[in-house]
Order: sequence, then C-alpha cells, then structure tokens
Amino acid sequence: MAAAPLLLLATLVTGPAPSSDAGPDQSGPADRTAGLRQALARAITAPSARRSLRLHVECRRDGSLNSTSVFGDGIGIWNGERQFRLPHDRVGSLLRALREADFPALEDTYGGTKDPQKPAPSPGGGAMPTLLTCRVELALNGYHKQAAQLATGRQSPVLQKLAEELLAICEPSVRTGLGASSLHDGLKKVASGELAPETWVVVAHRKPGESRARGGDQGFLLTISGAQATSRSYAAATGYQAELVLDLSPTEARGLARELDARNPAAWPANLYAGSYTDLSLQVLNHQKAIQARPFAGMGPTTHGKHQKAFEQAFDVLERLHRRVLRRGRRGESVS
Repeated sequence: MAAAPLLLLATLVTGPAPSSDAGPDQSGPADRTAGLRQALARAITAPSARRSLRLHVECRRDGSLNSTSVFGDGIGIWNGERQFRLPHDRVGSLLRALREADFPALEDTYGGTKDPQKPAPSPGGGAMPTLLTCRVELALNGYHKQAAQLATGRQSPVLQKLAEELLAICEPSVRTGLGASSLHDGLKKVASGELAPETWVVVAHRKPGESRARGGDQGFLLTISGAQATSRSYAAATGYQAELVLDLSPTEARGLARELDARNPAAWPANLYAGSYTDLSLQVLNHQKAIQARPFAGMGPTTHGKHQKAFEQAFDVLERLHRRVLRRGRRGESVS
C-alpha cells in the first residue's frame, strides 16, 4: 500500500486562495475555469510562474494506489516514500498534459453511488466500499482544483488517462530518487539539504484546559509544511484566530530540522506529560512520530526524564517559531 502523501490539498477551494500572487477575484465557475486556464498557459511558457505549483496525482494500477506530488521547483515525492527531482522541461510536460486534457473544465467527481449504476453487492449483502481509482489536484497562482474518480458509476476516460500520463512523466526520475531509513535519518537529511523541505511536515498544537485558560494561558496550532510555517493562536474566549503564514528560507528550514533532530524525537514515548493538551507530530517522507502530552494519571514532569526534557525543549523551539509567525507572517485564508 502506498504511503499517505505529505501534500494535503484536502479541501477543494472553489475560488482563488489568498496569496501574494493570487489571481483576480473571480466569482463564477466559468470565470474560475478561465482563470486556471490562464494560469496554466502562463506557467507553461514562463518557468518563473511555476513558483506556487502544487500538483498531487493518485491512480490505481495493478491493485495498488500509486501517487506523486510535484512542487514548482521540480521536487517530487513518489508514493510518499522517495524524493525525486524533475528538470524544467518535465515540469512543463506535466503542465501541458493538464492543459491538453482541459483539466480546469473537468468535473469535481466522477463515479460513485450518485451515478445511476449501483455499486456491486458485497458478500454480506450490503454495498461494497467505493474505491478511488484516480485523483488529480492542482494549486497554481492562487487557484485550487481537484477532480476525483470513483470505481462505480459514470467514468471519465479523460481523467483516467491524464492521471496515468502524469505518473508516467514522473516515474523515470524516481529511479534515482532518495528515501529515508527512519525518522532520524529523514530529519538528518532535511537538515543537511539532501532532502528538500517539501519532504517534511511538523504539526504542534497546544490547547489549554479551562482552568489554565482562565489563568491567561494561550494556545496555538502551528503547521510547518515544506518551507512554510502557518500558525493560529488560540484563546478560550475567542477560539482559534485567523491563520498567519511565514515563508522560511532553506537555511531556516534546515536549521529547524537540525534543532528537532538533536532532541531525538524518534526515541520519545508516545505519551508524555504536559499541563495542557499538547500534541506534536513530525513526518519525513513515510516516517512519522506522533506524541500526546497531557496531565495523564500517574505521570508527572519527571516520569520520562531525559525524553520529557527533550520534548519540552523541542516544543519551546516550535513555540518561538509560532511567535515569530505572529510578528512577521502575512494573512492566510480566513477562518470560518
């Protein structure tokens, strides 16, 4: 089974997303389609217009779901497991394939139980789970779009062919790709620059309980995805605030990976102590560590000794970054 992709364009945004190079504020589906077509055309002819490119492709082949994620600088991730690099002309080939299939005009979903064809019955008499057969998701110049196809019902040969073609363009470069043997190895390679920042995701979340919130404790939700840090403050009275976004330089991203790896998070127990609800997740390619810290019964600040201290030091590093995002970050998407 393919590893879960690091790139998560999880929610379809039907209009231009706020960004420094976002397209014009279009209101109707036809205008959004036209805007994405224009963004594709520009990115094909001008590599400098590819900076915001985020492409994710999934396609079921030989019973397994293969995936690739490609970024504007040509860095790609195959099945969540290996980093590869595409030359500029191959990135251009991806964009031309999207244009030739008129991806901006494809429907959001094909197949599934909404179509007239009923799903095949399961041995127990119920409906079989509907499988995803392919999905293409694109973010470019402030526009986000995805098209997905499910195994039952009306199918789109165009979307299926597009997904297969995009994977085929990337696949030759995977042979010389680079993986990681463990979370420690992955963090070390991000810190050294062997692995690009696009291969990692860090999420730090602290949500003070009611008594601590009354005492003035503040929480936050910080996500580091690639070389971009996104953070939202939390207060019990007002909830989560609007997100702010800060771009990190490659040097800053490598330095952060080095600081986290120095605390050896791979060795921490899954549960540690914290006075407030605190969660930390680190992932490099297909290696992940998730820690929950709470006022667990029978556990105190000294129960896990050096691991507890290392965890607190790492969380302090991330909290300092959160404060920096608050000071210097730009406004991200509005929070509903």
